[in-house]
Amino acid sequence: GGSAEEALAIAQRFEGTEQPFFADTLAWAYFQNGNVEQANAYSQIAVDGINGPNAEVLYHRGVIAAATGDAETARDVLTQALEAPGKTEKVSPEVIQSALDAL
Repeated sequence: GGSAEEALAIAQRFEGTEQPFFADTLAWAYFQNGNVEQANAYSQIAVDGINGPNAEVLYHRGVIAAATGDAETARDVLTQALEAPGKTEKVSPEVIQSALDAL
């Protein structure tokens, strides 16, 4: 319920993490605050560290990759996200497909 700035302030405690879900949280907070470079770095850490595919982590990676102009990576991970477990109400198949369609 807070602002993107508040979310980032809270998530920054995860700076330097190698834990994939903390890295994903930090990546998304950076992305929501317009820091695509930091978001990209942490989303890669998250994807590299997860043990098996996770739709939410892959979706975040795809959206962030698209924002950096890396359409190839975005398409690849968003396609993986469609098949992966871990979908949520906010990261539904429709949301993932919409991100793919926007590429």
